[in-house]
Amino acid sequence: MTYFLPAPGLKKEEIKVQVIDDGILSISGERSKEEINEKDKYRRVERSYGKFSRQFKLPKNAKPHNVSAKVENGVLTVTVPKSEVTEDAPRLHDVQIS
Repeated sequence: MTYFLPAPGLKKEEIKVQVIDDGILSISGERSKEEINEKDKYRRVERSYGKFSRQFKLPKNAKPHNVSAKVENGVLTVTVPKSEVTEDAPRLHDVQIS
């Protein structure tokens, strides 16, 4: 299973990927940018800040200890490997009729 999240302008140090209780994939980050423009008679400073957070419930057959993530060309790619789905045999319990 692969998750793709747009992350333009973010560095990998600004993004945090965690697996909580082996069942929830949490992706969060913080962006801070400051742009200073100085001309002859004035100085302009633009600042922008923002936080984001997303959580995804993982399926039961996910392998949470083998999650990998990478940032490339402004896209965060998180890969969650899954084990093969094994269907448990239905549990059968005989009931005595009296």
